[in-house]
Amino acid sequence: AFGVASAILVESTLSFLGLGDVTAPSWGQTIQEGYATGAWHLILAPGAAIMFADGNEETGVEAAPFMVLGLVASVPDKPDDRALFAQRTARLIPGLREVRVTVSEPIRIEGSPGFETRMDAVTGKANTPVTVVQWLRFGSGNTAIRVIGSAPRDQWPQAFPRFRAVRDGIQPR
Repeated sequence: AFGVASAILVESTLSFLGLGDVTAPSWGQTIQEGYATGAWHLILAPGAAIMFADGNEETGVEAAPFMVLGLVASVPDKPDDRALFAQRTARLIPGLREVRVTVSEPIRIEGSPGFETRMDAVTGKANTPVTVVQWLRFGSGNTAIRVIGSAPRDQWPQAFPRFRAVRDGIQPR
């Protein structure tokens, strides 16, 4: 199993650097395309996440509400350190500029410790004013479930309850 994982990492790295087979689809090529074009959803999804979107290829992902769900493999142990970690990871969400944090607080998500960070921003590609929420649900050990929801500001009141319902419906094993 480790041999396959290593091979995937090597191939993805070489393709990202432009040294792979350009005729074959590759995670590395997809991530490189995301960096080159500013299409951040191409960077996140192949890396370790699942995306749910109301938009499509014609209208674009940013024009409608969407969510990205992923795992964070290494989070701080101490609750005091988790706040700073949550704020930093939220500010690193690609494709956003003019970011203004509006909510940043510890919460409980289905009985587990968590952290909510909400921001108003502008998307870098389409210049769409958006509101973004990031929830981190801390699990056992040093892992967390990361849930990001983004919606154009005029669609936020309808999108936010949907985002919360998805967040609350995730049942860790």
